[in-house]
Amino acid sequence: MIKRGNKTILPNGRTRIKAGDILVLSGEKYKDDSAAELNEIEINSRHKWANKHIREITLPADTLIIAVKRKTAAPSFRAEGLYWSLETAP
Repeated sequence: MIKRGNKTILPNGRTRIKAGDILVLSGEKYKDDSAAELNEIEINSRHKWANKHIREITLPADTLIIAVKRKTAAPSFRAEGLYWSLETAP
């Protein structure tokens, strides 16, 4: 479900998410029996990933980027000023 101002939208395959939308997600309770870790890395201007596309970054085979949190609202496909969340499976 999307809350957009005073409207409630039930998305379909053509619904676009807009700036300021609130996404309401639902799911069953998650239980993880593995030893997976969740790490957060801040990418600053001196980080080796700064100014690179995700496809240019070499990660270990057991590592997955699961979220990118931007500090600014301006869209960018570069790594500078981003938070990268990594999930590493044992």
